Amino acid sequence: MDAEKYGKLLDDGTLRFVRELPGPIERVWEYLVDPEKRSRWLAGGNVGSQPGEAIEFDFNHDRLSPHDDPAPEKCGNTEGGVSFQGEILAFEAPRVLHFLWPERSGGNTEVLIRLAPVGDRVRLELEHRRIKTPDDLVGATAGWHVHLDILELRLKGVDPDPFWPAHKAFENTYRERLEDHLRSMK
Repeated sequence: MDAEKYGKLLDDGTLRFVRELPGPIERVWEYLVDPEKRSRWLAGGNVGSQPGEAIEFDFNHDRLSPHDDPAPEKCGNTEGGVSFQGEILAFEAPRVLHFLWPERSGGNTEVLIRLAPVGDRVRLELEHRRIKTPDDLVGATAGWHVHLDILELRLKGVDPDPFWPAHKAFENTYRERLEDHLRSMK
């Protein structure tokens, strides 16, 4: 695995991913805001275009891959998907999408996605801020890693492997990589 694809912890509650994706920028932007395209790598649902409007997340992980991919027991019953709603903080097409993301442990975190053209590729920078618990940090880091891998494959026209086995593997990897920081969060 390319070491540059790993998420990095910037401070106590902010993680950052940087990816170089196949362009053009307008195409990558569509995968962020078009419900059908976003459902193929992250989650479907409508996306507002003004601060204060809603961004919906309709997760159905078993649809991310053509392979059978049941959710692990710890996720509970996710048959048919899981939905929640955040709030748009900034929407500057095709470069900035910033929104509130509700956490399982309560409260909101923030996700900021920036796009920039780099030749015929697009640099995606994703920051997930204000993550407060060790479990949320590990889950978010592993989740974003796998979802961004899927986005890259989709942009290349390739079907991804199942989500959940990759997520579990990256949870273990990030638990090890962030071990000292996770201990300090408890």
